Amino acid sequence: MGTNHFGLHFGVHFGVQFGGLDYDNPDIGDLAVDNVEYGGSAYPFLLMNDASLVILDLHVSTILSERDEVEVRSIAGVGDPGLDPETPAALHDVDLELVVGDTVMIDTRQMTFTDRLWNVNIWVYCWQSPDTVIQAVVRKDPLLLPHYRFTGAVLDPRVLSFRPKGVTDVRIRQPSGWVSAIRSDGSMRVRAGYNMRYSSESLVSARGERVSRLIVSAQPGAGLGRFPACDANVGITALGGSLPTSSGNLAISGDDCISFEPKVVYSASAASVTPGSYIVRDDCHARCSYEDFSAVANRAIAVWNQMSVLASRIMSIRDGYHAVREQLIDWGRCSQANPLKLNIWRAPPCGIGLGFGIANVSNECLTGLSLTLRMTDLEDTLLDGSVLEQGGVYAVQYLGTRAFSAAGSYTELDGTFTFELAPIKPGQVGYVFVRYELPVDACDQTGRATVSLVGELPTGWSEVEPVTLDF
Repeated sequence: MGTNHFGLHFGVHFGVQFGGLDYDNPDIGDLAVDNVEYGGSAYPFLLMNDASLVILDLHVSTILSERDEVEVRSIAGVGDPGLDPETPAALHDVDLELVVGDTVMIDTRQMTFTDRLWNVNIWVYCWQSPDTVIQAVVRKDPLLLPHYRFTGAVLDPRVLSFRPKGVTDVRIRQPSGWVSAIRSDGSMRVRAGYNMRYSSESLVSARGERVSRLIVSAQPGAGLGRFPACDANVGITALGGSLPTSSGNLAISGDDCISFEPKVVYSASAASVTPGSYIVRDDCHARCSYEDFSAVANRAIAVWNQMSVLASRIMSIRDGYHAVREQLIDWGRCSQANPLKLNIWRAPPCGIGLGFGIANVSNECLTGLSLTLRMTDLEDTLLDGSVLEQGGVYAVQYLGTRAFSAAGSYTELDGTFTFELAPIKPGQVGYVFVRYELPVDACDQTGRATVSLVGELPTGWSEVEPVTLDF
């Protein structure tokens, strides 16, 4: 897909351009997961790619390995229906071709197809087969070419639903050998057995995938009832890996100084053996000498000395930690004394971009704050509407801890522009991006910008001084 072709359709907006393409076209609408210009997201692709101008959102559910990297190779049918000699025409209204490596994994021409209009020239398409469902939000415009081929249009992993391959066979061991439970027509033949019941169901998920389930219920007495040998008393079959004799007896003997003796009960006139009871005798003697105890004591002293060295190292690390902590506290005080920042840059072809904001380095939420902007030439004369034309305003907001750009607003009084800030949580930044367009004959206009803070700060904050930069 050539960038020059799309550049003719979309142009440049706010001086921000990726590969000659404009990602803020009003016809597309707010479709991206994140704001593309300022969030940097290429969703539904892993990296920014020309394909994102035609394919605005995508979901693929098919049999894949989680290690597979899927690319969109081509799309057909998005523009004027004229023939393209390099790409086959779409069999449906629109068709996709997905590849893994150099192998075509999915060609939607072989699948059933449905579509619905979403908004103006934005369509929602769905392709289905027994093992695959694809849903896509696609921009379809007569101004586009009928077909496009892409390079490097790797899909974001969030687009893919990985499903394992289905069961292809179930084999059951019979006296004659292993036998397949799958009939020639693909159905499975199962029946109830001892303590077992089987049932099956086939359904279609919300996305359209066909799902078959085999339900195995194992409960005592279910199916054909209990197995005839379940209640047989077979006694002890083995002990510690030793098998009993043919009469069911086990021989127990000792080793070295350990011995086993039957438990004998004596009475005044007789003695009797208690069945199943044994006495374990231990005639072993201690094998440790005095020298062994001395060696253990010396070893304990050596370990103590090692622990002392480690303790010294730990205390040194502790002291270093406190030094780093004090340094961070000093940096925090420095940041709190100068939390207001201003950046200015030229925005070709004939514009000025400004970014300014205040960081919240306290533990309290900052509310009710505004930033004012005043722009003059180097002689301190205000630059009025004949020189400056408002190009766009964006304010940084947060969703949890993730920053995103949202359209901002401002008011103007006597040449001073005021931008209200959303509440700023501790550790976050209230930031504003502004672009001013200059007339063609004033592209080299120089001047200075001054940003000031308006609003009440928490107790303990020092006064925040205005910031001025020349451009």
